[in-house]
Amino acid sequence: MNFNTDQIAKGVMTLISVCADLKPTEKALIVSDQKTRDIGDALVKQIHILGAQVEHCTIPVASMHGQEPPEN
Repeated sequence: MNFNTDQIAKGVMTLISVCADLKPTEKALIVSDQKTRDIGDALVKQIHILGAQVEHCTIPVASMHGQEPPEN
């Protein structure tokens, strides 16, 4: 399934403002892997626009579902 930029932006804004109810005074941590990096980048961009602090960490792709992320 392919998404266009407008669909991604709309989904990201819903996630940030409705689901997470993120406020400009709060901090966010985005964790993605190489497969989801673009979504993480879109989240970071919109969180910056909101005015909140954000950190984006990229971890290796898991070898199986449910695998714990690396410790470092």
